[in-house]
Amino acid sequence: MLLATDLVALSAIGPRSVGWVITIVVYVLLAGAAGFYRSRLNLLLLDDLPGLLGRLFAASAAGIMVQQALQSRIDSAWWYHLMIGAGLLTAGRAVVYAGVRLARSRRFVNHPTLIVGLGDTGQRLANALLDRTEYGLRPVGFFDSNPKHTSTLPIFGSPSTLTEAIDTTGATVVILAFSSLPETELVKAVRICKRLDAEIFYVPRLFDLHSLNANDVEEVWAVPLVRLRRSSFRSLHWGGKRLLDILGAGVSLLVLSPLLALIALLVRWELGSPILFRQERVSLDQRHFTIMKFRTLPAATTEQTDTDWKATERRPGRVGAFLRATSLDELPQLWNVLVGDMSMVGPRPERQHFVQQFAERFDTYPDRHRVPAGLTGLAQINGLRGDTSIDDRSRFDNAYVERWSLWNDTKILLRTSIAVVRWRGR
Repeated sequence: MLLATDLVALSAIGPRSVGWVITIVVYVLLAGAAGFYRSRLNLLLLDDLPGLLGRLFAASAAGIMVQQALQSRIDSAWWYHLMIGAGLLTAGRAVVYAGVRLARSRRFVNHPTLIVGLGDTGQRLANALLDRTEYGLRPVGFFDSNPKHTSTLPIFGSPSTLTEAIDTTGATVVILAFSSLPETELVKAVRICKRLDAEIFYVPRLFDLHSLNANDVEEVWAVPLVRLRRSSFRSLHWGGKRLLDILGAGVSLLVLSPLLALIALLVRWELGSPILFRQERVSLDQRHFTIMKFRTLPAATTEQTDTDWKATERRPGRVGAFLRATSLDELPQLWNVLVGDMSMVGPRPERQHFVQQFAERFDTYPDRHRVPAGLTGLAQINGLRGDTSIDDRSRFDNAYVERWSLWNDTKILLRTSIAVVRWRGR
């Protein structure tokens, strides 16, 4: 609605010129990047006005440069249209903001909200949301295993019932407000909830000193709420990851086909048949698939059994040692990527036996399976491969998931390529 309002306001009076079109496009991009088109709890025109008008005049500068490149001078009517456009933009936003606040106040628009933590802050938030409907959030219950207060709203208890509480109450918004749950349990529960279609906010520590300048910070009755970033698999850019996988794996298989053929001949010469090693691994949502690698050990020797962490029966030959050192033995996994078993970037896939073993020892290990396994990943480019700390690898894998972006995938692929080139240059 806000995007349509801005477009109507700027196009209704604007001059029919390429420069003005550029102005509108650049303004929409700048306003979108600043979060002016996303759903927000606080819709106050005076708060947004400096940012909106500043981006409009910055976009106008871009439009003027384009217009001057097309003709020697700017028509004086340009400034007239800019001032009128700014006025219409302001008026349109004022009307939409007022309409949204009215709809929220009358409960035509409201979002069932589950508050995690029935302490002083949680109770304050619940009271504020019940009394002030203009925020558009309707408390439907608390989640706390050891509440400090009583409430007329339903109270849910153990960590295992957080998703059940969301389903029972129909909550579409979750606010984390200093629960009595241990932080590790809370993080685990929230990661599960992020798979659901719910917006998650949290009250920051020392919130009385917290700034409200960041785009992801809202406010409810003087209490700041930080909006948790949407899970990567719920973002609009997630489809681009699969596209990058298909293009990357397809082009790589085509370009590297001579190298793949050469490696296959060398493996056949040193080890005989079969050329490929196959093993069952675990990927997204604990799904199993068959991973493929070039074989580096004799057929009588297990490369990696399902239950042995390291293959210690024999050392690889010269070809096998070279393939392992350069990671060229993993190139057949490009086919796994192309067919969708894996991704170009993600946590390394592990055997089921060790997935169960590590999950028992490290609470956050299962969380790495929220995305597909990868040919390379954040842990690998930081040296965490082979017989290294599983705790560290799990931490890096989950950090990758939480901060995922297409650019981060691109950076990891570039760093992987650089590492391979440096090894070859030795």
